[in-house]
Amino acid sequence: MKPTSETVSLLLLLTVVMLTTYISRESRVAGDPAFIMHSGTVLVQLGSGFRNPESISQINDGDDFLSVIKMAGLPVADVCVAQAHTTRPLKSGERLDLQVQDGVVQGFFIGWMPAAQRVALGIALHPDQMNREDWQSLSGIGPRLAQRIAEDRQKNGDFGSLEGVQRVQGIGNKRVLAWSQLFISPVTTEKID
Repeated sequence: MKPTSETVSLLLLLTVVMLTTYISRESRVAGDPAFIMHSGTVLVQLGSGFRNPESISQINDGDDFLSVIKMAGLPVADVCVAQAHTTRPLKSGERLDLQVQDGVVQGFFIGWMPAAQRVALGIALHPDQMNREDWQSLSGIGPRLAQRIAEDRQKNGDFGSLEGVQRVQGIGNKRVLAWSQLFISPVTTEKID
């Protein structure tokens, strides 16, 4: 019997969560950080248009947005330069895709890494930065419940916090508590504990 993609995704997520928990617990016992990331840096996925698409780059929080685009090694159109100068700094967990035409960067799109990847990198999730596939990567979420969550957000607006997801039928305190370490809490806004 061939495993389904849902089974494989669930096993991958379970492995990542177990590994992250183990490393985090062991590092606290040893007194060393679970993974070293310099203060003031963010982890960004470089997507289409870059030399190594799908790669994760650690960049300085204060880096000019244009310098990140220039990592593609391509000329940048003036319209893209202007757009880059008005864009806020990238955040950990974001994905940057370039719009390249005739070998020149004409524009860019900012999105999010898949939730399972953010969790593996220790980047906290936020319910308003997740799509249907991201929800399915969480334990106990199948395609129908993930669809209900996505539809609720489209119909009723952002959840605001993990607790806000409880307005969706099938999401209760028990699930929220089980996921709480993966999500941004009101106090912690960047990294998973």
